[in-house]
Amino acid sequence: MTVVTDLNPDTEALAERMFAAVAAGDKDEILKVQRADCKIWHSFDDRVVDLPTVFVILEALVATVKDIRFEEVRRRAFTDGTDGFIQTHVITGTLSNGDAVRVPSCMFIYITDGWVTRVEEYIDSDVVRMLTPQAHSVDEVDAHLAHS
Repeated sequence: MTVVTDLNPDTEALAERMFAAVAAGDKDEILKVQRADCKIWHSFDDRVVDLPTVFVILEALVATVKDIRFEEVRRRAFTDGTDGFIQTHVITGTLSNGDAVRVPSCMFIYITDGWVTRVEEYIDSDVVRMLTPQAHSVDEVDAHLAHS
């Protein structure tokens, strides 16, 4: 994986840990870098959700796509004094039928006191529906969480 970055070493280490945890579907590791009250906004549904909701979506993704990787990674620190960065990347992996997955995405990551506190993800909604068939909408995820 090639990473082009201008982040300071601490922020770069946080980014590496977070994206490795996401690729592995490792909720425990995600909780070591994202505050429990972290809010995540997705372009595919234009809603802000919490980590339990994201974990349901992540489980569906990991069940559908094997060998998830973030490739062609570019990270740029915010230049307005806000602590955080923008990352563009291509999510790659393999579907159970052997088809390759290649999904361009962009994320804005906001950091407070060394913790990720907000994520804004821009990704094609049709791709999300295809890759997470068990979690088509946040409403369905919310219903699942209510019955868990």
